[in-house]
This record gives sequence, structure tokens and C-alpha cells, in this order.
Amino acid sequence: MKSTINNKYWFILLISIVTFSVSAQEVEDELQNVTFHAGLQFGTPANMFRKNLGNSTGFGGGLSVVWNPFWKVPEIGIGASISYMHFGRDLNTIQQNTSDELKIKTAHSIFPLHAIVRYQPVTTRRVRPYFDFLIGTTLFETRTKEDQSALATALVALFDEESGAVVIDKFTHASFNWGGALGIMTDLGEKRKSAFGLKVVAIKGSAASYSGKGITKVVNENIEHAFFRSKTDMFLVQADIVFYF
Repeated sequence: MKSTINNKYWFILLISIVTFSVSAQEVEDELQNVTFHAGLQFGTPANMFRKNLGNSTGFGGGLSVVWNPFWKVPEIGIGASISYMHFGRDLNTIQQNTSDELKIKTAHSIFPLHAIVRYQPVTTRRVRPYFDFLIGTTLFETRTKEDQSALATALVALFDEESGAVVIDKFTHASFNWGGALGIMTDLGEKRKSAFGLKVVAIKGSAASYSGKGITKVVNENIEHAFFRSKTDMFLVQADIVFYF
């Protein structure tokens, strides 16, 4: 009788170990050490920032990578992101003399750069939500250069780098910012090697100087830029392809 009870205990212990091992393996299979995002981005300023830019919007792309170094806390990841958005351009002409004209273009761009702390629940479902806390800076660039054709620009860059200095002037300002992103990832396939992602980002930005489309003018053959200064709050939407490693 005693032997039967002991065998029963050993059998229960064996089942418990097997169950724990399978569960641990399932959790490990759900974890990815590195998550890489690459996608298209749409951005719109908020509040006074939006008013000063005439309700303009930006288009571009973003890259981000998140690493999960904490095996005991698999929901937490850390990483970084970089984005680029084009907020329009101005085309102008400088009359150099009675017969020559210099066509110029002024591009207005924004570069958000952030460190990321991510919280993402571990789940076996195909659709997985996540939340990112962001902190970093945004660069606001206004650059004026000769309005060459794409072919001419490529030829200058390839064969004559010294004369390729077609940039006439460039202004860069920076702001400190922080914010959050709420996103989802939908797995593509059963092996969980890639996914489609969609996220909405809200950024709270400090005061900075910036320019925008329709503001740069040519007066008496001189390029004149006007800059606004305000807080730089923004909303971003990004659709991306996600790869797991």
C-alpha cells in the first residue's frame, strides 16, 4: 500500500515537471529578443505649432529597434527610433543678372529621435498590443539649395563631389520632447518571423524655432527666411512591417 502511494507521488511529480517544461518552452517560443520596425509615417503638428504652419502635414518614414534583455520580465523592452518627415518645400527664382536665373528650392523637414521603453504583454494571439514610452529630441531643418533635376544631382554626387556643394543655406533647431505610442502587431504566418504593425504616437515637445512651406521668400535677390517659435507638440501615425529576431 505504501509503495503504491509513493509511486503515485512520483507520477504526479513527473507530470508536474513535464507540464512546467512545456509551459516554459511555450513562453520562450513567444519571446523575441529583437523587434525591428520599418514603415511609412504621417505626422501632423498640434496646437500653436499647427497654427503657425498653416495646418500642414508631413510624410516620411521611420525605423525603430526594440531589444528584450530581461528574460524574467519578458514584457519590458528597450530600444531607439529615428524618423524623417517632409513638411513641404518652396520654389523660388533669383535673378542674377539680366539673362541668368538661379532656381532654388527650400525644403522643410523634421527628424524625431527617441529612446524607447516598451511594455508588451506576452500572448499566443496573432494580434499583440504594445505601449511605448518615448523620450528624446526633434530636429527641425530648413535647407535651401539649387533646384537641379534628379539626374543632374546624381551626376554631381557621383563624379564631382567638390562642385556638388549646391546647398545655399541650412538652419537646424532642436526641441526636447517626450510622449507615448500605442500600437498593435498582427503576425504574418505561423512562425512569427514578421508582422504588420500600426501605431499612433503623441509627442509633447518643448519650444523650438522652425519654418514651413510658403514662408521662404526672395526679396531683392536675397533669400529671406521667417521662423516661428512655439511648443512643438505632434501626433504621428505609422504603418510598418515588423521583423523578429
